[in-house]
Amino acid sequence: MRTYPIIAVIVACLCSFLFADPYPLAVDPTGEKLGDKPVAYQHQGRDLLFANEQSLEAFKKDPAALLKKVDEQIVEQQLKLYPIDTCVVAGEKLGEMGDPVNVVVNNRLIRLCCGGCKKSAITKYDEHVKKLNAAAIEQQAPKYANKTCVVSEQDEVGDKPTDLVIGGRLVRLCCEDCEAAVKANPAKYLAKVESK
Repeated sequence: MRTYPIIAVIVACLCSFLFADPYPLAVDPTGEKLGDKPVAYQHQGRDLLFANEQSLEAFKKDPAALLKKVDEQIVEQQLKLYPIDTCVVAGEKLGEMGDPVNVVVNNRLIRLCCGGCKKSAITKYDEHVKKLNAAAIEQQAPKYANKTCVVSEQDEVGDKPTDLVIGGRLVRLCCEDCEAAVKANPAKYLAKVESK
């Protein structure tokens, strides 16, 4: 019976990787600028993109140090768009218990009221990211400037767009078929959203 809690944590962690956010940065973990066809790689359940095979091999030599830099860039990128002012785990107002704790899980910034919420941020990632995505869509949709799909560039997003949140930013698409393109190279399409 003692193994059930451990199994539950493992299953929750595996499930969280199924909902992993795509890699949102325009540079790979080694600092190389991503091109149109980045090299995809999964490190311990986390999706990463690399400019080329050489960058991937350089990453494999010291993943911990490079991931630390990636996490710092993700926090900087996503902090300005963070859609809520409460801890997604405890519901406490951020800052009331000291400085908020910034945690990057699956390429997504999650802000917490304290370090005690970190375990839940990881094991219940899919639950927490749904809240963040809903808040991001609610906050960004009224001022979303793109009238056409960033993938097809011709089709109107229409009255019922397909809403995708990448790195905390809303990307509106004409249809679900365009999601795969955005997830394969998010930075390319995020740049089109931010340029409008």
